[in-house]
Amino acid sequence: SLIGGILGALFSLAGIFLLINTLESQERAIDIQQTNFSKQLFESKFFDLVNIHRQNSAEINVVDRTGRKVFLTLQREFYHCKLVIDAFNETLPEKLSGEEIINISYLCFFFGAVGETSEQIIKRSLSNHSTRVNSIIESYNKSQKGFTENDNFPYKLFEGHQSRLGHYFRHLYQVVKFVDEQPTKLLTYKEKYSYVKILRAQLSTQEQAFLFYNSLSDLGKAWEKAHNLGKNRKLITKYNLIKNIPTGYTSGFEVGKYYPDVRYEGDELTDKRKELEKTYS
Repeated sequence: SLIGGILGALFSLAGIFLLINTLESQERAIDIQQTNFSKQLFESKFFDLVNIHRQNSAEINVVDRTGRKVFLTLQREFYHCKLVIDAFNETLPEKLSGEEIINISYLCFFFGAVGETSEQIIKRSLSNHSTRVNSIIESYNKSQKGFTENDNFPYKLFEGHQSRLGHYFRHLYQVVKFVDEQPTKLLTYKEKYSYVKILRAQLSTQEQAFLFYNSLSDLGKAWEKAHNLGKNRKLITKYNLIKNIPTGYTSGFEVGKYYPDVRYEGDELTDKRKELEKTYS
């Protein structure tokens, strides 16, 4: 009776341990199923967002030009926007910094600096340059009059592209942010990078160049240049979003000067970049 009682208790105890192990195994299986399901939902939404981005790119148009070809024309116009500010800068006793030149050039390109509505918007946007903004507008008006049909622009310059590019950059930012904000339990940094890499592959060189300009302007600070933004939230560097821009392509601005920690195409993986990636989640 004594032996039977002891053995019975041991078997009961073993049964309890087996039951606990079974329940833990079931819980792990449920967690795996839930994770896989969450990944499927994420991927479905991500690729839907990528398709929307492609549609946004395809639908951009300027007169008779549509799709990514438009960015070639816009790149040329931005270059002329920058030339106007360069010439204006030469007249100033205190020169503008490179960041200020990019910001003013991009805002005048985006909102326009010629026409009543554009002039009102640019005056508000450049309120910190209130003593100079009228001279800037005058410079753009004079420059516009100097262009003719022979300059191969199918429209009047410096009248703005907010209606074409506003939703484009807002959506692009939301796609990257959507991937970046996924919990680490669902996606590691390397997995997030792989998804953003798919999105980056959709961007032409001109589109990456405009992302560079946008990110350095007042309109695009959320990408990386906003105050008190931690390293883990600096999206352009974190995901090498402008890595395919060739040297000398961005209207005289040195991309590496403003984004020194991006691993550009053809660069070796440096120790600094390795250490930086260890901090990403």
